[in-house]
Amino acid sequence: MRQYGYENPRANDSSEPVRAMARRLVETRQWIHNRDEYIAELIAEQAAARHAGHRAWRRWKLTHQLAGHAYVLGLISSSGVDYGGGGCNGCLTAVGWRGRRPYVLGLRLEQWSCLLVGRHRRRELPGEDICAVCAPCWVCRSTDPLHDAWQCENDRDQRRIVDREIAQAGDAASRVMLSTQDGAREVDAIRTACTGLLVTPQLLAPGTWTLTHEPTGLRLRTDIAFNNVAAAQTGARRLAATGLPFITDPRDWNPDLQQVLFDTLDELDPDELAPAAGARQ
Repeated sequence: MRQYGYENPRANDSSEPVRAMARRLVETRQWIHNRDEYIAELIAEQAAARHAGHRAWRRWKLTHQLAGHAYVLGLISSSGVDYGGGGCNGCLTAVGWRGRRPYVLGLRLEQWSCLLVGRHRRRELPGEDICAVCAPCWVCRSTDPLHDAWQCENDRDQRRIVDREIAQAGDAASRVMLSTQDGAREVDAIRTACTGLLVTPQLLAPGTWTLTHEPTGLRLRTDIAFNNVAAAQTGARRLAATGLPFITDPRDWNPDLQQVLFDTLDELDPDELAPAAGARQ
């Protein structure tokens, strides 16, 4: 039978197996729901029966403290506490006598290893399960847990690069008091063709250099970093060509001179000033 050109599904006898399948699906879901409820009730009954045999001393604070002390002293390897309902609310349910004991006489096994084998007290790195004495800094062999080994390696690489450039600079090498957020500190520098400007190594970036104002110890621009001394020298020559008086503090210049300095610094491109391949680095 067709209505409006479509087959009426209600008049089709083949829909009966579909309805039977739907009924079976509903019955299956109901069975699963009943099964889950039965399992939950069974678990609750088992928990209640288990707790019925627990004495009050299993929940005492003193009992838990004694179990904790026994664990730290190495008398037991583990203990179990039940918070699973059925009346249990922190009952001590198990004590392990076998197995590896992480603590012996109040100290971890790693601490005993440092004491008996290394003959030193364990000093762990912050946030790490590593002894700073057993694993010292690979650069300076420092055993201080607060020592930053990565910064130490960075400083070593920076020192190598600076020493090589200072040796190549010869008489142009100098020292300057650099003003930083942590206070003034003396660093190596290289004089440039522009009086009052020095080339100094960039902090935390080995192999990069910047231009520093000698009278004030301040960097002209912290975001301008040259890949080598030759590029920094070229940038200093461009600044010298402007005729700006770098022997005085740029902060005391009139606005016109300061604008010339800002415009010249904006035009400096460290990548463009890098020497060609084969030039001295």
